[in-house]
Amino acid sequence: KAPATPGEKGGLMRRYGIFDMDGTLLDSMFVWDNAARDTLARHGIAIPEGVRDAMRPMSLRQAAEYLNGRFPMGKTTEETMAEINQVVREAYVSKVQLKPTVAEALARFSREGMRMCVATATDEEMVEIALTRLGIRRYFAFILTSTGFGTGKDRPDIFLEAVRRLGAEKPGDVVVFEDALHAIQSAKAAGCYVCGVEEPSSAAAKDEIVALCDQYVKHLGDFVE
Repeated sequence: KAPATPGEKGGLMRRYGIFDMDGTLLDSMFVWDNAARDTLARHGIAIPEGVRDAMRPMSLRQAAEYLNGRFPMGKTTEETMAEINQVVREAYVSKVQLKPTVAEALARFSREGMRMCVATATDEEMVEIALTRLGIRRYFAFILTSTGFGTGKDRPDIFLEAVRRLGAEKPGDVVVFEDALHAIQSAKAAGCYVCGVEEPSSAAAKDEIVALCDQYVKHLGDFVE
């Protein structure tokens, strides 16, 4: 049977997709929890409550600046960024796996004509390592990172830039797949259609996420139009 074409019954009305990586494509939120803990532990500092949640919306640079500002460790921003990257690299190289149905969903979206990209707070080198190892890098036209772009997902700018690079006429033509409340708020502010993806680390905000999203799914493969 020939694959559905965009707009066909069972196919996709929106031909563009912006995908978060950690918590949406990859089962990897533990990496960032461990990164904050292990970076501070190297300096004899026990991680206080609330640090992981505070760092979630931040780019790598913002996270390094936050740690240096709150816990003076005698390091430059670049040195702390390097420490965080060293902590997370091993996980992306060998441990992190896809979330359920991701491979099947991306293959379907590709058949149905969706042009896709990744927008993430994770460093681009780590994104390339993980997505290539897990066999899904080929689905994405480009990767847009908070560090490379210069802002985190706590504002809509990165989504608007991804919309522009995808070639969409307007944000409403683009589906954003996200798991985190702050990113969902920003994607909605940008005017995109937003599909929330269930993620245990966002469970406390689930009711607010569901209320904001145009669609909410347990697994990426559950998305339909």
